[in-house]
Amino acid sequence: MVAPWLGDVKQTQLAQTLGRQALRSMRPDQSQEWRAWAAGLYDGEGSLYLLDHRTHDGYRTAEMAVTQSSGVATP
Repeated sequence: MVAPWLGDVKQTQLAQTLGRQALRSMRPDQSQEWRAWAAGLYDGEGSLYLLDHRTHDGYRTAEMAVTQSSGVATP
């Protein structure tokens, strides 16, 4: 489900790990591994939080992020 927003490096790494074709060429509903991989990525790298709305007092907005970084290579 997150494949459209992933870069080619992560797509390739996942395909190599699963021993399958690159996921960009597959539909997400064709493989249960998609869901397991996306859940693992979110569990390890993701967060979900509420922020105060910047222009409406008393309102909050939900934000989700999957961030990665590396000091020595492409994450």
